[in-house]
Amino acid sequence: MSALLARHSAAVAAAASCASASRRADSNGASSKPFAPLSARKSVTTAAFTGGRSQLSSSSLRLHSSTSAAAASTRSVAAATSSSSEEVFFDSGPHIGDLALNLVLGLTGVWLPLTLASVFRVLTLRYRFTNRRFTVLSELDEKERLEYPYSLVSEVRSAPRFIGEWGDISITLKDKTVIDLKSVPKFRQVAKYCEEQAKAAAAKEAKAGGSSRSSSKGFDIAA
Repeated sequence: MSALLARHSAAVAAAASCASASRRADSNGASSKPFAPLSARKSVTTAAFTGGRSQLSSSSLRLHSSTSAAAASTRSVAAATSSSSEEVFFDSGPHIGDLALNLVLGLTGVWLPLTLASVFRVLTLRYRFTNRRFTVLSELDEKERLEYPYSLVSEVRSAPRFIGEWGDISITLKDKTVIDLKSVPKFRQVAKYCEEQAKAAAAKEAKAGGSSRSSSKGFDIAA
């Protein structure tokens, strides 16, 4: 009887030992599985966020660059169109012969004020006529200028000086302002061109005014 009890106790102890060994093996296997620490997961998340933000910044930079390039191209095209549509007919300062004649006459002393005025004109004034406007510019600073569109011109007169190599042009505006251009080379051609452009501008304004009046007329609709 005692031997039977001893064998039974040994079998129970062996079974308990096997169960304990199995649990230790399971726990060792679970602990041996790789598990990324929290700091590593944070590093991965930060790297992914930084990469996405850098890609977004690069895309925004490329978009801004393309927009700036398109705007610059538009401005250059507009400037080229504006400059090409305005044609310069005459661009010159006072005739040099006027200066030479006044210098000779200034030796008499009596003509000295007119000589100084001629020197001042040659050094400081420039006349420009285009198909849109006529301009009196300063040779000292081109920002200082007087511009008048031909639509403001009501009358153009010219008078020769010396033997007709140069002359003066007097332009009267619609508000009765008189613009005197002294010692203009090719003054006859310039005066004629200015008069033709003024007539064309007046005809264009009259046509635009007539079309606007006709378009403003109403129509009666019978009920």
